[in-house]
Amino acid sequence: MSQREEVMEKMAFEYERFYQSFLCRSKAAIYEGSAEIELRKEVNRALQRLAPGREDLYAQLLAADSILDEACRYVQDHRAGSPSAVELVGRWLSSLSGVPYHDMQRGS
Repeated sequence: MSQREEVMEKMAFEYERFYQSFLCRSKAAIYEGSAEIELRKEVNRALQRLAPGREDLYAQLLAADSILDEACRYVQDHRAGSPSAVELVGRWLSSLSGVPYHDMQRGS
Protein backbone atom coordinates (compact mmCIF):
# COMPACT_ATOMS: atom_id res chain seq x y z
CA MET A 1 0.00 0.00 0.00
CA SER A 2 1.39 3.41 -0.95
CA GLN A 3 1.74 6.21 1.58
CA ARG A 4 -0.99 8.14 -0.25
CA GLU A 5 -3.40 5.24 0.18
CA GLU A 6 -2.41 4.91 3.85
CA VAL A 7 -3.09 8.62 4.47
CA MET A 8 -6.46 8.45 2.72
CA GLU A 9 -7.39 5.28 4.63
CA LYS A 10 -6.33 6.83 7.94
CA MET A 11 -8.43 9.94 7.30
CA ALA A 12 -11.43 7.82 6.31
CA PHE A 13 -11.05 5.69 9.44
CA GLU A 14 -10.79 8.74 11.71
CA TYR A 15 -13.90 10.32 10.22
CA GLU A 16 -15.83 7.03 10.41
CA ARG A 17 -14.81 6.60 14.06
CA PHE A 18 -16.00 10.13 14.81
CA TYR A 19 -19.27 9.56 12.93
CA GLN A 20 -19.92 6.25 14.71
CA SER A 21 -19.29 7.86 18.10
CA PHE A 22 -22.11 10.32 17.40
CA LEU A 23 -24.52 7.55 16.45
CA CYS A 24 -24.24 6.24 20.01
CA ARG A 25 -25.52 9.53 21.45
CA SER A 26 -29.00 10.76 22.16
CA LYS A 27 -30.78 13.08 19.74
CA ALA A 28 -30.23 15.96 22.15
CA ALA A 29 -26.49 15.28 22.33
CA ILE A 30 -26.27 15.06 18.55
CA TYR A 31 -28.09 18.38 18.22
CA GLU A 32 -25.80 19.91 20.85
CA GLY A 33 -22.75 18.70 18.92
CA SER A 34 -24.02 19.82 15.52
CA ALA A 35 -21.44 22.61 15.20
CA GLU A 36 -18.64 20.11 15.81
CA ILE A 37 -20.17 17.68 13.33
CA GLU A 38 -20.36 20.38 10.64
CA LEU A 39 -16.79 21.51 11.34
CA ARG A 40 -15.44 17.98 11.06
CA LYS A 41 -17.39 17.31 7.86
CA GLU A 42 -16.02 20.52 6.36
CA VAL A 43 -12.45 19.81 7.47
CA ASN A 44 -12.67 16.19 6.29
CA ARG A 45 -13.79 17.33 2.82
CA ALA A 46 -10.94 19.84 2.70
CA LEU A 47 -8.42 17.18 3.74
CA GLN A 48 -9.76 14.74 1.15
CA ARG A 49 -9.26 17.44 -1.48
CA LEU A 50 -5.89 18.87 -0.42
CA ALA A 51 -3.90 16.08 1.26
CA PRO A 52 -3.55 13.67 -1.72
CA GLY A 53 -1.41 16.15 -3.64
CA ARG A 54 0.99 16.69 -0.76
CA GLU A 55 3.41 13.77 -1.08
CA ASP A 56 5.98 15.69 0.97
CA LEU A 57 3.64 15.49 4.00
CA TYR A 58 2.57 11.84 3.95
CA ALA A 59 5.09 10.73 6.59
CA GLN A 60 4.09 13.59 8.91
CA LEU A 61 0.39 12.92 8.42
CA LEU A 62 0.85 9.21 9.09
CA ALA A 63 2.80 9.98 12.28
CA ALA A 64 0.02 12.21 13.65
CA ASP A 65 -2.17 10.69 16.34
CA SER A 66 -5.23 12.01 14.52
CA ILE A 67 -5.05 14.00 11.30
CA LEU A 68 -8.67 15.08 11.63
CA ASP A 69 -8.30 16.22 15.26
CA GLU A 70 -5.16 18.22 14.52
CA ALA A 71 -6.67 19.87 11.44
CA CYS A 72 -9.90 20.69 13.30
CA ARG A 73 -7.95 22.19 16.20
CA TYR A 74 -6.01 24.39 13.77
CA VAL A 75 -9.21 25.52 12.01
CA GLN A 76 -10.92 26.34 15.32
CA ASP A 77 -7.89 28.29 16.57
CA HIS A 78 -7.56 30.34 13.36
CA ARG A 79 -11.18 30.87 12.29
CA ALA A 80 -11.29 34.63 13.08
CA GLY A 81 -12.39 36.62 10.04
CA SER A 82 -14.33 33.63 8.67
CA PRO A 83 -11.82 32.15 6.21
CA SER A 84 -13.05 28.92 4.66
CA ALA A 85 -12.13 25.55 6.10
CA VAL A 86 -10.41 24.69 2.81
CA GLU A 87 -8.16 27.73 3.12
CA LEU A 88 -7.41 27.01 6.77
CA VAL A 89 -6.64 23.34 6.12
CA GLY A 90 -4.36 24.47 3.29
CA ARG A 91 -2.60 26.81 5.70
CA TRP A 92 -2.27 24.00 8.24
CA LEU A 93 -0.74 21.68 5.62
CA SER A 94 1.63 24.43 4.50
CA SER A 95 2.70 25.03 8.10
CA LEU A 96 3.68 21.36 8.29
CA SER A 97 5.78 21.59 5.13
CA GLY A 98 7.11 25.13 5.40
CA VAL A 99 5.77 25.96 1.92
CA PRO A 100 3.60 29.12 1.96
CA TYR A 101 -0.05 28.43 1.23
CA HIS A 102 -0.19 30.72 -1.82
CA ASP A 103 2.80 28.82 -3.31
CA MET A 104 0.98 25.54 -2.69
CA GLN A 105 -2.01 26.84 -4.65
CA ARG A 106 0.14 27.83 -7.63
CA GLY A 107 1.78 24.42 -7.68
CA SER A 108 -1.53 22.54 -7.98
